[in-house]
Amino acid sequence: LPSGACPAPTGSSCTNGVNVAAYRNNISYSLRYGSATSNVGPDYNIGMTPYAQGIATSLSVPYVGTDSGPTVATANGPLYYLDAASTPYAGFSYDANNSTLLFTGYFEPPVSGTYTICSEGDNLDNFYFGSANAFSCGSTATPTGSTPDIVATYTAQVCKIFTLTVNLLYPIRSVYGMVELPSSLNTTITGPGSSTPLDLSTLLIPQNSPYV
Repeated sequence: LPSGACPAPTGSSCTNGVNVAAYRNNISYSLRYGSATSNVGPDYNIGMTPYAQGIATSLSVPYVGTDSGPTVATANGPLYYLDAASTPYAGFSYDANNSTLLFTGYFEPPVSGTYTICSEGDNLDNFYFGSANAFSCGSTATPTGSTPDIVATYTAQVCKIFTLTVNLLYPIRSVYGMVELPSSLNTTITGPGSSTPLDLSTLLIPQNSPYV
């Protein structure tokens, strides 16, 4: 197999999408993942129980702003913390103020060639690609200490180029941390010879698929 790749799925009735798990994030600046003033890394949630789980058919999360209610420094959180920020996504509701969303699954490239993966996250996204960094083929475990392929914040989009082979699967792990509002994540995959990002709705397979 090429580096980072996994064998094609063994069944034809795979669910499309990636697993998404929502974790609590600390409201303290020094203890939260995604804060510029903390040393909390993307592995902090390993061993924690997610407060919600679902399936998403993309790697992006829609923008949530502060225009749906007042945001003040209260006992519930710091400035820009909105009490009413419960937001539907991937079949569940998450707190868009201060959550971490963990995406895990496989990308199945439709053709062989060079792909560009880009991410921009408010506040932070650590994106891992391939079996060496994201997770091992067929495993539902999350490795620790891996080096992210992309580290993206709200300051600029970050991209990386990968050479991929059709009829193979490539593990994906994206650890998206929110720190107050607004929050959003925009992760795209663009195929060979194109400038338009792919529609990922039929190109993603959950990490826990029985066919991998």
